Amino acid sequence: MRFQASSLVISLSLTMLAACGDDDSFISRSQGLPGEVADMDELESYACSDEFKGEKVYVADLKRDYECDGDRWIRVDDEETSSSSSARSSSSDRASSSSIRSSSSSVRSSSSLGSSSSTPYSSVSFDFTKDEAFNSNVQYGELKDARDGHVYKTVTVGRQVWMAEDLAFEYVVNDEPFENYCGTDSCKILGRYYTWAAAMDSAGIFGTTGKGCGMDTKCSPAYPARGICPEGWHVPTNQEYNSMILYAGGSYEAALKIKSQVGWKDSLNSDIYGLSFLPGGRSTAIGNIKDISETFSWTSTEYDEKFAAWFIMSSRSAGIVYNHTKNMANAVRCIKDTLVEDSFYDTITIAQPCRTEQEDNCTYGEFTDPRDNQVYKTIKIGNQVWFAENLKYETSISRCYANDCDLYGRYYLWRDIANNGGDLCPAGSHMPSKEEWETLFWAVSGANASGAALKSSTWRKRKEVDHFGFSALPAREFYGSSWGNSNTDYAEFWSSTKGENGVYSLSLYSDSDVCYFEEFKYYTSDYMYSIRCIVDPE
Repeated sequence: MRFQASSLVISLSLTMLAACGDDDSFISRSQGLPGEVADMDELESYACSDEFKGEKVYVADLKRDYECDGDRWIRVDDEETSSSSSARSSSSDRASSSSIRSSSSSVRSSSSLGSSSSTPYSSVSFDFTKDEAFNSNVQYGELKDARDGHVYKTVTVGRQVWMAEDLAFEYVVNDEPFENYCGTDSCKILGRYYTWAAAMDSAGIFGTTGKGCGMDTKCSPAYPARGICPEGWHVPTNQEYNSMILYAGGSYEAALKIKSQVGWKDSLNSDIYGLSFLPGGRSTAIGNIKDISETFSWTSTEYDEKFAAWFIMSSRSAGIVYNHTKNMANAVRCIKDTLVEDSFYDTITIAQPCRTEQEDNCTYGEFTDPRDNQVYKTIKIGNQVWFAENLKYETSISRCYANDCDLYGRYYLWRDIANNGGDLCPAGSHMPSKEEWETLFWAVSGANASGAALKSSTWRKRKEVDHFGFSALPAREFYGSSWGNSNTDYAEFWSSTKGENGVYSLSLYSDSDVCYFEEFKYYTSDYMYSIRCIVDPE
């Protein structure tokens, strides 16, 4: 297999991300809600949950109230907004940079692009050239945009061909620049920033797939949505980003492999694929760049009339967030319409979804554990046969979530597995290797992001259909002697693969479609994870 060490790690002190990706909110705060926030991005940093259901927050730059419906923020109608906002002082109308949310990720050093706070274009400086942002060891292709003559470097990642830099095309409607921004220096290095309407070519200048898309409109763009990309290229979908992240090894691993070797605070980036992502932040319409210690780029995937999905990368992870307001301006990284041939993919049997909300046509079987006569349902996915439920075999140090062993199976320490010969699955099956997990991810990724495709329909934040019958259940993380955060669901599984420093495990989170791999550095870790067995091939 072509995968390298897949360390998909979520960094809760940074931005919560999504790849195997859907995040309802990328920062969750335990304290109460403020009465007023500067903009939608600050509002989105407060997780809308049942705890805040019915509460309203005034968004200063939009001059509107938003109400939490227990799942997401909903704009209050104009009549109610005007009456509630009239009682506020005139200072509510400002969008002061001091009131804009600062990213929780680390502030960059003086040699990097800047801090995570709001920064005018004119204040952004660079201590490297555009050529230095690329990997000199990668053989790049070239794309000339016939519209303005701009030449972009391109790279192949798996079967995908990507621009190796962000789009710099100026989108003009009726002889006026339309919702796209940059400064003289930042434009040369980072490209331009576009609202979702501009990125999707809402005026229909270059095609019809994105025509009419924008804030307050649900347009459901057809694939491939060219948007403002050059002819033969398009704005990538969330799934195309997820496929790239998965190919690069997952959220954490990809963050090291697709970031430019310059511009970032950390110096561990290999940029082995030559994608050369820089931390360019995102833009406001008033000419400021925010969160410049991270990468933000639009997808063509629409969430609803207010929000669309975007690719985001911090110093520690890369993934997809779905609830980004369409009137914020992000970069655009175009992808080619056609795929290249790659024999690697011929070894993967792509599975077709077999379940809907109305029907279940999956191929199930049964497997009996001779040790305790426990009968497990199995499911055929691609060319693999998996247990469709977690292992329940009792050991002296295993335990059950919510005292429901029958539903959730049992949780195991790695040393528990090691003490039982390194594999707790019954004869005729085995604990899956990292490679077998990855094969599963690719087999189901054609239908949806892999994490979403493997989840049961009982997850709290995003209700999945469980298209393949794998039925990963939401529980909690167990560490030390207690179960973890009650606000987040987890499904975590051991693999049988040892890396240089530990054992690989797989995690699914309630606010992410991504499959996260992590290599534990300590075999004696106090984390307890589930085991999902795979039937031995015939």
